Amino acid sequence: MGIIIKQSIKGTIYAYLGVVIGFLNVVVIMPKILLAEEIGLVNMLVALSNVFAQFASLGYNNVTVRLFSYFRDKKNDHHGFLGITMVITLIGFLLSAVVFFILKPYLEGSNQEDSPLFVENIYWLLPLIFFTLYYTIFDNFLKVLYNSTAGTLYKEVIFRILVLADLILFQFKLIDFDFFLAVYCVGMAVPMLLMIIDLFRQNELNWSWPGKFITPELRKQMMKVAIYGFIGGSGTILTSNIDKYLVGNLIDLEATGIYSIAFFIGTLILKPSLSILKISSTVLADAWKNNDRKTIAKIYSASCRDMLIVALFIFLGIWINRNNIFSFLPEAYASGRYVVLFVGLGSLIEMASGTGGMVIQTSRHFPVITYARLLTGVILILLNFLLIPQYQILGAAMALFFSRIFLSGLKIMVLWIKFGLPAFDLSTIKGLAVSGISWGLAELIPQLGNLYLDLILRSGLFAIAFGTLIYQLKISPPIQDIINQTLVILKIRKRG
Repeated sequence: MGIIIKQSIKGTIYAYLGVVIGFLNVVVIMPKILLAEEIGLVNMLVALSNVFAQFASLGYNNVTVRLFSYFRDKKNDHHGFLGITMVITLIGFLLSAVVFFILKPYLEGSNQEDSPLFVENIYWLLPLIFFTLYYTIFDNFLKVLYNSTAGTLYKEVIFRILVLADLILFQFKLIDFDFFLAVYCVGMAVPMLLMIIDLFRQNELNWSWPGKFITPELRKQMMKVAIYGFIGGSGTILTSNIDKYLVGNLIDLEATGIYSIAFFIGTLILKPSLSILKISSTVLADAWKNNDRKTIAKIYSASCRDMLIVALFIFLGIWINRNNIFSFLPEAYASGRYVVLFVGLGSLIEMASGTGGMVIQTSRHFPVITYARLLTGVILILLNFLLIPQYQILGAAMALFFSRIFLSGLKIMVLWIKFGLPAFDLSTIKGLAVSGISWGLAELIPQLGNLYLDLILRSGLFAIAFGTLIYQLKISPPIQDIINQTLVILKIRKRG
């Protein structure tokens, strides 16, 4: 648990440093200097490249998470695990490129009328797929080496600083939009290259081959895990990305731009889970290998409690400031207000299931989560086609909300039935009560005329009420420790 808490805190710091830069980029600057359809283009390209990259991985990311513990041996270059990973990934990319050229006429034809800008820039998908694919591969490899924070630093902070610089150049008319897009797409290579440098410095960048280490039985297991990883990962990536493409396809790129901004705000709630899930997957895989059920139960229980408390704090912090946040945006983005609500609630529900998905994925029951994720992806697509024509971008947000209820509920139920692991206890009820009281107090403040004064007073009252009640009720030991350390740093409390 110690390494999980340590890397989770470090990763969360990086993630929220990225959030600050991302908020500046996405909410404050982009809507003021880019057209909504240009923002929609960027997000549509990124979303579609994520989908292609998932298929191109051939499910091998799942092999890394589940089976690397059997290869772990630094003296012997981990028995060539990285070497075979690189070869399989290259094959996957080449296959995805073939699929891209097969689908290209359809992608162009279906978007020509409503999203012509996408058609003009469709070839940027190829480098984006390549960079996204190899970023994920190296990030996963560093993760199983117990370094879950490097990828977060490079993607959430360094890349966003690069985007900020790109936006500044565009703002001062030193570059045009085509050059801005080129810098954005090529800049996606930076996190990947920085991770390669990290691996080289750690003497982990090797190209050896497994040889006879992979027995027929291990090969069979790897193929099985990869197949299920391919299926389940496809469902996951569809759930996270297909809505942006479908909004552009069924409405237009301008709607995609508005939806993407609101989606970004609503998914800020998920940021703390990035580092927790990364490091937990490795610890859980090792725990299952050693049949250490006590550690597994402890990780799952603590994650449900702590992730829900953090999610409630962030979600309510965003929602009480909804008017302030949207005052940064042009009037055209007002239709995204309730997109934030539904996406935020969906993110909250996902956080409430803690590391449940990872517990199942690293167990012998991993096919269950595979089929659940695939079914969720199918449900999401059907709901998008059903709801977007009627409710526009709000329909996409509603579809995401319902799909996350389904998947999170399924994970919680499976863990309760198969392993006897409850997701919630008395601390959950206390956390919900604290959230309700803190939210009610913040909503009592009338809207002030000064944006920044309202933001400070409303957020300050909410944070003080929430933090004080969580601390006094001793709901979460890790959060208790963080508050104690903060009080010591601020010299409000003596050490020890």
